[in-house]
Amino acid sequence: MKELYQSNYWVRWETCKDPESRRRKARKIRSILEAAAPGLIGQGGQALDVGCSIGVIDEHLAMAWPHWEIVGVDIDAEALRLARTRCADLFLCLGDAMRLPFPDATFDLVLCAQVYEHVPDWRRLLWEIHRVLRPGGICFFSGPNRLFPIEPHYGLPFLTYLPRPLAHRVLRWSGKAPLYYERPVTWWTLAPRLGRSGVRDRGLHLPPVRGSATVPLERSRGRSLLALGADAPATLAPAVDPLDAEFQPGPS
Repeated sequence: MKELYQSNYWVRWETCKDPESRRRKARKIRSILEAAAPGLIGQGGQALDVGCSIGVIDEHLAMAWPHWEIVGVDIDAEALRLARTRCADLFLCLGDAMRLPFPDATFDLVLCAQVYEHVPDWRRLLWEIHRVLRPGGICFFSGPNRLFPIEPHYGLPFLTYLPRPLAHRVLRWSGKAPLYYERPVTWWTLAPRLGRSGVRDRGLHLPPVRGSATVPLERSRGRSLLALGADAPATLAPAVDPLDAEFQPGPS
């Protein structure tokens, strides 16, 4: 069975519709990045939020970091339309995380928070993040660990442990979803893929964040990845333009 993105994600998930929960997430991301990379955050630049949804995190960061240009990209057109009505000044783009519609080395910062498990091929997502990051840039990366016993999206125990065909059936039987679209992996699956891309441990120690385990990493080519394992034991018009016309990448 060919597996695709889950359609209308924002419509289906109540947590995405709660602005306050998104603001809490934004404050968490902001505090970690300001502690981890004060030099980069202080100098400003261009940032990309992969999976921006309704734009609450982008709006928060744009207000907190006025010297940054924040760009959001998402596959969910309905969420982007709502984001445009909420904050017309945001740069928003309808796009595929596996084929980001930006030139190489465009961004100083990439956010990919709790998104990788929703992408049909997370390996291609990682390569795309690497491609659009500038040398010296940072990626904030977070996502669930497949070994966590309670599946975080549906609240079902051990769902991630099942073979995918059986997981699909369990979700249909439960009435929660027609398919198990999410694809979480373990750190031991993720780490070798990052390693083959030249990723290594930075040895950076951050203040503890409740509910997460931090694993900071750095690319040997000068790009770095701040990986977070959550809960570790883990106006766009109706015809959506591919990219806001106002956004132009700044100088490398």
